[in-house]
Amino acid sequence: MPYKSVSTQQPKIAVFDLLKNVLGESNNDGSPAFHAALRTRSRRPAFSANAIQIGNTTCDTRSVSVPARIAVLIESLSDPHINKIISGVEAIAAEVGYEIAILNVLGKESLRTGLDNFDGFIACYSDQAKVDLNYLDELGKPAVIVGNVENPGRYQCVSIDYRKGGQLAVNYLIDQGCQKIMMVTSALTNTASDLEKYLGYRDAMKKSGQALPEPWVVRESTIEAGIEIAAQMFKTEALPDGIFVTNDWVAAGFIKFLKKAGVNLPVKTTIIGFGNESFCQIVEPDLRSIDFRKELAGSTALNLLVEQISNRNFSVESKTTIIEPALPAD
Repeated sequence: MPYKSVSTQQPKIAVFDLLKNVLGESNNDGSPAFHAALRTRSRRPAFSANAIQIGNTTCDTRSVSVPARIAVLIESLSDPHINKIISGVEAIAAEVGYEIAILNVLGKESLRTGLDNFDGFIACYSDQAKVDLNYLDELGKPAVIVGNVENPGRYQCVSIDYRKGGQLAVNYLIDQGCQKIMMVTSALTNTASDLEKYLGYRDAMKKSGQALPEPWVVRESTIEAGIEIAAQMFKTEALPDGIFVTNDWVAAGFIKFLKKAGVNLPVKTTIIGFGNESFCQIVEPDLRSIDFRKELAGSTALNLLVEQISNRNFSVESKTTIIEPALPAD
């Protein structure tokens, strides 16, 4: 399938700062100095009750002290969705008094010093990442994977239903009365999530009986890319009355260009994004966006991990928990 494309330079986005060389530092007694990077709660209880309730999960604590230290393993500090996953993890950690460390170690095999100091791990993989199950095996502790991975091995995994999200986006545009809908996406060969969003778009378009135009493709997920491809679309063909943009940064660039060009939004063209970034409510007009609920993915992952640790059930059967995206209310 041929695609129209535009390329721009990807800016660096700092999501949060992590102190350098955390894994290499040590206290006077030789123990790893993780405390500077810990998301620390004020309590570290030793539960005396037989069980604790965390969300819908009941964790048996008889004859076991509930651990207080979990490491969230990440690949990169520039992934804008990592903070959302961490927020979900912290929501559950606050209930049980865990300390959470954020460690940028995935893909860096040499960075293992001190990891045996933790009671369990949540490994957050991006959609294009190759999961190193041997790395998790060698840690020798309970672990849960967050990410859309094909084969999580023996580990429990929390994944996002991006296909469902694509369907929700198109159905929203159809409900707004859009008769000509276009998709703007990254190259479908980039990640499995890009392809899943397209399949959801295709499913909903076919079900509605609308024509299925080929998507416009950007190589970078930036505001600048949205401006450029909006300019190309504006010059080369009639502007569709509904546009599904699979990245909120690109969608914001689209809106910026169309407003400058005098297009009446959302009367003439309705745009929906994907990701529900925090800036969506301050874009003018408001950017409706599919929320793929990374916070829920994070809290679900910690629920699963707490259950493993508290029940000393380290060898659980592989299971994938699917998180369905949603369209937030106005």
